[in-house]
Amino acid sequence: MKAARQKSLKIEKLIYRGSGLGHWGGKAVFVPFTAPGDIISWETAQEKKHFIQGRLLEVLSPSPDRVAPPCPDFGRCGGCQWQHIHYRKQGHWKHKIVAEIFAKTASIPAERVAPILPSPSPWHYRARARLAWGKEGVGFYRNRSHRIIPIERCPLLDPRLNNILSNIQKVLTARPLSRMGKELLLEVGDNGTPRVILRFRPGASRRTDSTQDALQEVATLAERGGFSLWVDTRCNGAPTLLAGAGKVALQPMADNALKLTVPPGGFSQVNLAQNRRLTALLTKIIEDNGASSCKKKVLDLYCGMGNFSLPIALKGGRVTGIDSTQSAIKMARQNAATNGIHSARFICADAGDFLRKHLQHKEQPPYDILVMDPPRTGALEIAKLLTASDKRPETIVYVSCDPMTHARDLKMLSPAVYDVRSVIPVDMFPQTFHIETFTVLRRR
Repeated sequence: MKAARQKSLKIEKLIYRGSGLGHWGGKAVFVPFTAPGDIISWETAQEKKHFIQGRLLEVLSPSPDRVAPPCPDFGRCGGCQWQHIHYRKQGHWKHKIVAEIFAKTASIPAERVAPILPSPSPWHYRARARLAWGKEGVGFYRNRSHRIIPIERCPLLDPRLNNILSNIQKVLTARPLSRMGKELLLEVGDNGTPRVILRFRPGASRRTDSTQDALQEVATLAERGGFSLWVDTRCNGAPTLLAGAGKVALQPMADNALKLTVPPGGFSQVNLAQNRRLTALLTKIIEDNGASSCKKKVLDLYCGMGNFSLPIALKGGRVTGIDSTQSAIKMARQNAATNGIHSARFICADAGDFLRKHLQHKEQPPYDILVMDPPRTGALEIAKLLTASDKRPETIVYVSCDPMTHARDLKMLSPAVYDVRSVIPVDMFPQTFHIETFTVLRRR
């Protein structure tokens, strides 16, 4: 469609997925990289029946909430959407977005949504990043594209990861290995050494020597730079150690020395300080439910390597952790043993399959508390199973990284079978539109 002529527009608010919203000709207009209060000139990128996707041409009158983005690649790289907005205002709009989504989708009153918990640091908070690498270099994909924007440093990355990135970039772009590249994972924890994982498929046999030379050069960087290097040539999520040593470990509790090792490439929250806040919120719920006094049974679905399960067990809960990834379950068991925790067991199984069998088993008593932190797709199957069963847990703690699927699942669970007692937005991802939500439900 041919772009329409240039027009002016006032941006009214921010919406989920990051765009600013205005109205023109009776239609909603979504324009990325704008701020509420901006008066902009724009053009039509795509028009639908009920809305228009706009493209920013110029900020005619800037919002007082605008700031200068520190990253030279902001607007090209697809990693951030809100670097141009003052951090305090980012939290304001994330709170409003959650309140609006939950009210519209799940009929949850806005007053149930607590003020957002801001990140202690709005920059350099990312302890884990997945980058693309290929002939263009190492970096993130351009917004709405598979073209790589090469970067040497990112203002969201932990400084230790930035140091590694700037060094490894030169090697991977200078060697033939980069043309066969796929993914570069950077990981660091509260303790232990940083970790680099290269995922790629080896090229033709004539390039084997060049590939080995490139890997050896990166291995030398690892030994000199104090990080471990892992390689996954099958792209199957089972990397092998090539150079360096040490583990990536998290401390999920601010008031406890509990240390959890994360398997290479395994899931962990990217913002370690906010992860401790989530754990503190969760363990308070466990304590308020009297777990320490009566050893309540807790089911932790999508448990990973024990990030929530083991703090719950330390607070007195008898925990069953479920995850479909064998490496995560193996690490959860090791973390329990290393920390001397005996009141948690871990089972490798699909979350829905496990819950279905448990609910159908007449002789097994119900769990007292259900904790779940599913992927972005949500936990609709879990919500359906709980709604259809009389053997429901008394309390559900639902942690989500997507308020849309979270609200969809809450609509099914409440108000028929559960009351939503509180919703707490947690800013796990400053400078982006992403929002973590922590919700507590009680059985009716």
